Amino acid sequence: MALVPAKRIQSRGVLWRYAGALSLCVSILAVLATPGCDAPNLATEADMQAVLYQPRTGAEWEALADEGRRAFLRNNCQSCHVVEGSTRGAPRLANLYTTQATLIDGRQIDRDRGYLIRSIIEPQEYVVAGYPQQMSSFRHRPAEEVAALVAYLERFSPLPEETVRPTPGGERDSS
Repeated sequence: MALVPAKRIQSRGVLWRYAGALSLCVSILAVLATPGCDAPNLATEADMQAVLYQPRTGAEWEALADEGRRAFLRNNCQSCHVVEGSTRGAPRLANLYTTQATLIDGRQIDRDRGYLIRSIIEPQEYVVAGYPQQMSSFRHRPAEEVAALVAYLERFSPLPEETVRPTPGGERDSS
């Protein structure tokens, strides 16, 4: 009986793990390709705007922003984005609504809720000048999660006058 070196046995274990993961991926793709098995519906910007403009109390708005903070951390956004201070390869988050963005194609664009949503779901369309095209799209995320991220980001910037804000009674107030 031939002895198999320990290093070779360890590499076989790694190969089996990769083979198992590959098998799982193939199975998932096969299920998705099955007729009658629909891929998840992708949320649109209108879906996300609808979530953001739902009447909420102040406490409900804070809960949405708190969920946005958790999504921000869960998706590792903090590895590139900072509120203030030295940037890490992505725009700062403070005072987004008080400045325009200059995109790499030279366009000047107002930063508002629509801009934030579009930047999250289609980041390659809204690359700010001076930053690399490195952000992944979050179009596959549910509308509620992207809306929560926007609510969280709004904590760091004064809102424009026309932005609907929650009031204690849940009514929409534009002041």
